Amino acid sequence: MEHVLGRAAGGSRAQGTYDRSATTRGGDSAGTSSFATTTCKLASDGDRVSVTFDGLTLGIFAGDVRFTVYKGSNLLRQEAVAATEEPSVAYIYKAG
Repeated sequence: MEHVLGRAAGGSRAQGTYDRSATTRGGDSAGTSSFATTTCKLASDGDRVSVTFDGLTLGIFAGDVRFTVYKGSNLLRQEAVAATEEPSVAYIYKAG
């Protein structure tokens, strides 16, 4: 698994373009991830139930891991809910 952080070209996240050439200039950096939870929150919204665990760290990003189960479905959704205080940063996740 590889985590790469890149600076947005022109500082604009809305355009969705990122300066990948920064890799050779040291603009991108690899990060490490960890998960050490201390709390669990349960929420119900109609036909779905979500369980949220704190303690997720993805390089300079930090937040939660959330699992959502839908009534009558075999679907289990897993998502990282994380943010950073760093300006103009993109998170690129490559697995396998």
